[in-house]
Amino acid sequence: MCVNVIYKYESARRVREEFIRNFPGQLPPSRSTIHDLVIKFETTEKLDEIGENLERSPQKSLPKLAQQVGISVSSAHTATTLLKLKPYKCTRVFIV
Repeated sequence: MCVNVIYKYESARRVREEFIRNFPGQLPPSRSTIHDLVIKFETTEKLDEIGENLERSPQKSLPKLAQQVGISVSSAHTATTLLKLKPYKCTRVFIV
């Protein structure tokens, strides 16, 4: 619920207000907890996007992948490590 509300209202204060309205008597989450949930949600979405991109075109280089997703190359490398996926390049070997 928190993530949807923060994207709707763009405010941790509004998330707390909605929480109090929906769950009277319960202690609302702190601003830092709400922020951490949003970061975790965004990270998960990025990982899903990276995984889908690599499955569609596994020969894509990390710099191209990073540019498409809008992250740094080092973040793309970390993401592919977390997903246990590796971009690869086919190389031609000429036998003379």
